[in-house]
Amino acid sequence: MSGARSGARVLDSPTMSGARSGVRAALPTQPVMRKAKRRSVLSLVLLTLGGLALGAGGTYLILRFVRPSVTAAPVSPGKPVPARQAPPSRNEGEKAATAPAEGAPAVAAPVGDCPSGMRLVTGGAFKLGTPANDAMSFPNERALTSVQVPSFCVDEYEYPNRAGASPKVNVAWEEARTLCEQAGKRLCSEEEWEKACKGPGNARFPYGNEYDPAACNTEAPQGADRALAASGTFQRCRSAYGAVDMSGNVAEWTSTRFDATEDLTHKGGSFDRQDYTSRCSARKGAAPTERSESVGFRCCADVRP
Repeated sequence: MSGARSGARVLDSPTMSGARSGVRAALPTQPVMRKAKRRSVLSLVLLTLGGLALGAGGTYLILRFVRPSVTAAPVSPGKPVPARQAPPSRNEGEKAATAPAEGAPAVAAPVGDCPSGMRLVTGGAFKLGTPANDAMSFPNERALTSVQVPSFCVDEYEYPNRAGASPKVNVAWEEARTLCEQAGKRLCSEEEWEKACKGPGNARFPYGNEYDPAACNTEAPQGADRALAASGTFQRCRSAYGAVDMSGNVAEWTSTRFDATEDLTHKGGSFDRQDYTSRCSARKGAAPTERSESVGFRCCADVRP
Protein backbone atom coordinates (compact mmCIF):
# COMPACT_ATOMS: atom_id res chain seq x y z
CA MET A 1 0.00 0.00 0.00
CA SER A 2 2.75 2.25 0.84
CA GLY A 3 4.38 1.39 -2.40
CA ALA A 4 1.14 2.06 -4.27
CA ARG A 5 0.77 5.39 -2.52
CA SER A 6 4.24 6.29 -3.28
CA GLY A 7 3.87 5.08 -6.82
CA ALA A 8 0.65 6.90 -7.27
CA ARG A 9 2.07 10.30 -6.05
CA VAL A 10 2.80 12.35 -8.94
CA LEU A 11 5.68 14.64 -8.50
CA ASP A 12 5.54 18.00 -9.96
CA SER A 13 7.63 18.46 -12.99
CA PRO A 14 10.11 21.19 -13.02
CA THR A 15 7.95 22.89 -15.63
CA MET A 16 4.83 22.91 -13.57
CA SER A 17 6.68 23.86 -10.48
CA GLY A 18 8.07 26.88 -12.21
CA ALA A 19 4.65 27.81 -13.51
CA ARG A 20 3.17 27.75 -10.09
CA SER A 21 6.00 29.70 -8.70
CA GLY A 22 5.43 32.25 -11.42
CA VAL A 23 1.73 32.37 -10.62
CA ARG A 24 2.40 32.70 -6.95
CA ALA A 25 4.95 35.40 -7.62
CA ALA A 26 2.56 37.28 -9.91
CA LEU A 27 -0.32 37.38 -7.48
CA PRO A 28 1.17 39.88 -5.00
CA THR A 29 1.71 42.49 -7.80
CA GLN A 30 -2.00 43.22 -8.25
CA PRO A 31 -2.38 45.18 -4.99
CA VAL A 32 0.81 47.04 -5.81
CA MET A 33 -0.55 48.05 -9.20
CA ARG A 34 -3.78 49.20 -7.60
CA LYS A 35 -1.85 51.25 -5.09
CA ALA A 36 0.22 52.70 -7.89
CA LYS A 37 -2.91 53.62 -9.78
CA ARG A 38 -4.35 55.23 -6.67
CA ARG A 39 -1.14 57.14 -6.15
CA SER A 40 -1.18 58.23 -9.78
CA VAL A 41 -4.76 59.45 -9.48
CA LEU A 42 -3.97 61.16 -6.19
CA SER A 43 -0.91 62.79 -7.69
CA LEU A 44 -2.94 63.91 -10.66
CA VAL A 45 -5.56 65.39 -8.34
CA LEU A 46 -2.89 67.09 -6.27
CA LEU A 47 -1.20 68.41 -9.38
CA THR A 48 -4.52 69.67 -10.65
CA LEU A 49 -5.31 71.34 -7.35
CA GLY A 50 -1.79 72.72 -7.18
CA GLY A 51 -2.10 74.03 -10.70
CA LEU A 52 -5.36 75.68 -9.86
CA ALA A 53 -3.84 77.20 -6.73
CA LEU A 54 -0.81 78.39 -8.63
CA GLY A 55 -3.04 79.74 -11.35
CA ALA A 56 -5.14 81.67 -8.87
CA GLY A 57 -2.05 82.95 -7.08
CA GLY A 58 -0.42 83.90 -10.35
CA THR A 59 -3.53 85.69 -11.48
CA TYR A 60 -3.63 87.59 -8.18
CA LEU A 61 0.01 88.56 -8.48
CA ILE A 62 -0.41 89.60 -12.09
CA LEU A 63 -3.41 91.73 -11.23
CA ARG A 64 -1.57 93.20 -8.27
CA PHE A 65 1.43 94.23 -10.31
CA VAL A 66 -0.51 95.27 -13.38
CA ARG A 67 -3.09 97.40 -11.53
CA PRO A 68 -0.69 100.10 -10.20
CA SER A 69 0.86 100.44 -13.60
CA VAL A 70 -2.44 101.64 -15.02
CA THR A 71 -2.49 105.43 -14.56
CA ALA A 72 -5.39 107.74 -15.04
CA ALA A 73 -5.41 110.02 -18.03
CA PRO A 74 -3.76 113.37 -17.21
CA VAL A 75 -6.14 116.17 -16.38
CA SER A 76 -5.06 119.71 -17.11
CA PRO A 77 -5.10 121.82 -13.94
CA GLY A 78 -7.75 124.46 -13.71
CA LYS A 79 -7.24 128.04 -12.59
CA PRO A 80 -6.34 128.31 -8.90
CA VAL A 81 -9.12 129.44 -6.68
CA PRO A 82 -8.10 132.66 -4.96
CA ALA A 83 -8.01 132.54 -1.21
CA ARG A 84 -10.71 134.44 0.58
CA GLN A 85 -9.40 137.67 2.03
CA ALA A 86 -10.67 139.39 5.07
CA PRO A 87 -12.44 142.70 4.40
CA PRO A 88 -10.15 145.69 4.90
CA SER A 89 -10.29 147.48 8.19
CA ARG A 90 -11.56 151.02 8.40
CA ASN A 91 -8.05 152.44 8.40
CA GLU A 92 -7.02 150.32 5.42
CA GLY A 93 -10.12 151.43 3.54
CA GLU A 94 -9.33 155.06 4.17
CA LYS A 95 -5.77 154.54 2.96
CA ALA A 96 -6.98 152.82 -0.20
CA ALA A 97 -9.43 155.64 -0.89
CA THR A 98 -6.70 158.30 -0.75
CA ALA A 99 -4.00 156.27 -2.51
CA PRO A 100 -3.04 157.69 -5.93
CA ALA A 101 -4.04 155.63 -8.97
CA GLU A 102 -1.30 153.85 -10.89
CA GLY A 103 0.48 156.26 -13.21
CA ALA A 104 -0.96 159.32 -11.47
CA PRO A 105 1.42 161.97 -10.08
CA ALA A 106 2.23 161.49 -6.42
CA VAL A 107 0.42 164.36 -4.68
CA ALA A 108 -0.32 164.23 -0.98
CA ALA A 109 -3.88 165.06 -0.02
CA PRO A 110 -3.84 168.32 1.97
CA VAL A 111 -4.70 167.82 5.61
CA GLY A 112 -5.40 170.79 7.88
CA ASP A 113 -4.98 174.44 6.94
CA CYS A 114 -2.59 177.38 7.10
CA PRO A 115 -2.43 180.48 9.31
CA SER A 116 -3.92 183.69 7.99
CA GLY A 117 -1.83 185.31 5.25
CA MET A 118 -0.23 182.02 4.19
CA ARG A 119 -0.90 179.77 1.19
CA LEU A 120 -1.16 175.99 1.27
CA VAL A 121 1.33 174.10 -0.90
CA THR A 122 0.28 170.49 -1.38
CA GLY A 123 3.03 167.97 -0.79
CA GLY A 124 4.21 165.21 -3.10
CA ALA A 125 6.72 164.81 -5.90
CA PHE A 126 7.93 167.72 -8.01
CA LYS A 127 10.82 168.47 -10.36
CA LEU A 128 13.58 170.25 -8.45
CA GLY A 129 16.37 171.91 -10.45
CA THR A 130 16.97 172.86 -14.08
CA PRO A 131 16.50 170.80 -17.25
CA ALA A 132 19.70 170.14 -19.20
CA ASN A 133 18.30 171.90 -22.28
CA ASP A 134 17.43 175.18 -20.51
CA ALA A 135 19.30 177.93 -22.38
CA MET A 136 19.23 180.13 -19.26
CA SER A 137 20.79 177.56 -16.95
CA PHE A 138 23.91 178.27 -14.89
CA PRO A 139 26.56 175.77 -13.71
CA ASN A 140 25.72 176.29 -10.03
CA GLU A 141 22.13 175.14 -10.48
CA ARG A 142 20.89 171.72 -9.50
CA ALA A 143 20.29 169.06 -12.12
CA LEU A 144 16.63 168.28 -12.67
CA THR A 145 15.49 165.56 -10.29
CA SER A 146 12.25 164.38 -8.70
CA VAL A 147 11.95 165.02 -4.95
CA GLN A 148 9.22 164.57 -2.36
CA VAL A 149 8.13 167.28 0.07
CA PRO A 150 5.29 167.21 2.60
CA SER A 151 2.50 169.77 2.49
CA PHE A 152 3.44 173.13 4.00
CA CYS A 153 2.37 176.78 4.22
CA VAL A 154 4.16 179.72 2.59
CA ASP A 155 3.73 183.47 3.13
CA GLU A 156 1.73 185.08 0.36
CA TYR A 157 4.08 188.09 0.27
CA GLU A 158 7.67 188.80 1.14
CA TYR A 159 8.24 189.72 4.80
CA PRO A 160 6.45 191.46 6.53
CA ASN A 161 3.82 189.61 4.43
CA ARG A 162 1.42 192.48 3.79
CA ALA A 163 0.04 193.64 0.46
CA GLY A 164 1.23 197.18 -0.29
CA ALA A 165 4.11 197.04 2.24
CA SER A 166 7.74 197.33 1.17
CA PRO A 167 9.69 194.10 1.67
CA LYS A 168 12.21 194.18 4.50
CA VAL A 169 15.75 194.28 3.08
CA ASN A 170 19.29 194.69 4.42
CA VAL A 171 18.87 191.69 6.68
CA ALA A 172 21.50 189.04 7.41
CA TRP A 173 20.53 185.37 7.37
CA GLU A 174 20.39 185.00 11.16
CA GLU A 175 18.13 188.03 11.50
CA ALA A 176 15.75 186.67 8.87
CA ARG A 177 15.61 183.30 10.61
CA THR A 178 14.88 184.95 13.99
CA LEU A 179 12.06 187.11 12.61
CA CYS A 180 10.36 184.04 11.13
CA GLU A 181 10.65 182.14 14.40
CA GLN A 182 9.17 185.06 16.33
CA ALA A 183 6.13 184.80 14.08
CA GLY A 184 5.82 181.07 14.84
CA LYS A 185 7.23 180.15 11.41
CA ARG A 186 10.61 179.32 9.85
CA LEU A 187 12.72 180.21 6.84
CA CYS A 188 11.68 178.20 3.78
CA SER A 189 14.04 175.49 2.58
CA GLU A 190 15.20 175.71 -1.04
CA GLU A 191 12.99 172.72 -1.90
CA GLU A 192 9.91 174.34 -0.35
CA TRP A 193 10.61 177.70 -1.95
CA GLU A 194 11.09 176.18 -5.43
CA LYS A 195 7.93 174.06 -5.22
CA ALA A 196 5.88 177.10 -4.14
CA CYS A 197 7.31 179.00 -7.12
CA LYS A 198 6.86 176.29 -9.78
CA GLY A 199 3.36 175.28 -8.75
CA PRO A 200 1.77 171.87 -9.44
CA GLY A 201 2.82 172.03 -13.13
CA ASN A 202 6.56 172.56 -12.47
CA ALA A 203 6.58 175.87 -14.37
CA ARG A 204 9.83 177.61 -15.30
CA PHE A 205 8.63 180.95 -13.89
CA PRO A 206 5.82 181.46 -11.36
CA TYR A 207 3.53 182.70 -14.16
CA GLY A 208 4.49 180.17 -16.88
CA ASN A 209 7.31 178.67 -18.94
CA GLU A 210 8.21 181.69 -21.12
CA TYR A 211 9.94 184.75 -19.74
CA ASP A 212 7.76 187.87 -19.65
CA PRO A 213 9.65 191.04 -18.66
CA ALA A 214 6.39 192.80 -17.79
CA ALA A 215 5.05 190.08 -15.47
CA CYS A 216 7.33 190.66 -12.46
CA ASN A 217 9.63 193.35 -11.07
CA THR A 218 12.76 192.22 -12.88
CA GLU A 219 15.23 193.98 -15.15
CA ALA A 220 13.43 196.16 -17.71
CA PRO A 221 13.31 195.01 -21.36
CA GLN A 222 15.86 197.66 -22.42
CA GLY A 223 18.24 196.57 -19.69
CA ALA A 224 17.45 199.47 -17.37
CA ASP A 225 17.20 198.68 -13.67
CA ARG A 226 13.94 198.96 -11.86
CA ALA A 227 13.40 199.95 -8.24
CA LEU A 228 12.07 198.10 -5.22
CA ALA A 229 8.26 197.93 -5.40
CA ALA A 230 5.57 197.45 -2.78
CA SER A 231 4.41 193.84 -2.39
CA GLY A 232 1.68 192.93 -4.87
CA THR A 233 2.37 195.76 -7.32
CA PHE A 234 2.83 193.32 -10.21
CA GLN A 235 -0.52 191.53 -10.28
CA ARG A 236 0.54 188.81 -12.71
CA CYS A 237 3.61 187.86 -10.65
CA ARG A 238 1.81 185.11 -8.74
CA SER A 239 2.46 181.36 -8.67
CA ALA A 240 -0.20 178.68 -9.07
CA TYR A 241 -0.14 178.22 -5.28
CA GLY A 242 -0.85 181.96 -4.76
CA ALA A 243 2.61 183.14 -3.63
CA VAL A 244 3.34 186.69 -4.89
CA ASP A 245 6.63 188.20 -6.17
CA MET A 246 8.63 184.98 -6.20
CA SER A 247 10.39 186.29 -9.30
CA GLY A 248 12.12 189.65 -8.95
CA ASN A 249 11.50 192.49 -6.53
CA VAL A 250 13.90 191.14 -3.86
CA ALA A 251 15.92 187.92 -3.66
CA GLU A 252 15.02 185.76 -0.67
CA TRP A 253 17.05 183.91 1.95
CA THR A 254 16.40 180.18 2.42
CA SER A 255 17.53 177.76 5.12
CA THR A 256 19.52 175.62 2.64
CA ARG A 257 23.30 175.67 2.23
CA PHE A 258 24.46 176.69 -1.21
CA ASP A 259 27.43 174.31 -1.37
CA ALA A 260 30.09 172.81 0.91
CA THR A 261 31.02 176.27 2.21
CA GLU A 262 29.19 178.35 4.82
CA ASP A 263 27.23 180.15 2.11
CA LEU A 264 23.44 179.98 2.16
CA THR A 265 21.06 180.10 -0.79
CA HIS A 266 19.20 183.07 -2.28
CA LYS A 267 16.23 182.39 -4.56
CA GLY A 268 14.10 184.42 -6.99
CA GLY A 269 16.34 187.13 -8.42
CA SER A 270 15.62 190.81 -7.83
CA PHE A 271 14.60 194.08 -9.47
CA ASP A 272 18.18 194.85 -10.53
CA ARG A 273 19.21 191.46 -11.90
CA GLN A 274 18.97 189.72 -15.29
CA ASP A 275 16.09 187.60 -16.55
CA TYR A 276 17.78 184.22 -15.95
CA THR A 277 18.00 184.88 -12.21
CA SER A 278 14.22 185.11 -11.94
CA ARG A 279 13.60 181.46 -12.92
CA CYS A 280 12.27 179.27 -10.12
CA SER A 281 15.31 176.96 -10.32
CA ALA A 282 17.92 179.79 -10.31
CA ARG A 283 20.04 180.10 -7.16
CA LYS A 284 22.82 182.24 -5.73
CA GLY A 285 25.08 181.75 -2.74
CA ALA A 286 25.89 184.37 -0.11
CA ALA A 287 27.66 184.51 3.22
CA PRO A 288 25.18 184.41 6.13
CA THR A 289 26.35 187.82 7.33
CA GLU A 290 25.80 189.51 3.97
CA ARG A 291 23.28 192.35 3.72
CA SER A 292 21.87 193.88 0.55
CA GLU A 293 19.28 196.44 -0.57
CA SER A 294 17.91 193.81 -2.94
CA VAL A 295 17.74 190.82 -0.56
CA GLY A 296 14.86 190.02 1.77
CA PHE A 297 13.03 186.81 2.79
CA ARG A 298 9.67 185.12 3.34
CA CYS A 299 8.59 182.51 5.87
CA CYS A 300 7.14 179.01 5.72
CA ALA A 301 5.31 176.92 8.34
CA ASP A 302 3.96 173.43 8.90
CA VAL A 303 0.32 172.76 8.07
CA ARG A 304 -1.92 173.05 11.13
CA PRO A 305 -3.84 169.87 12.06
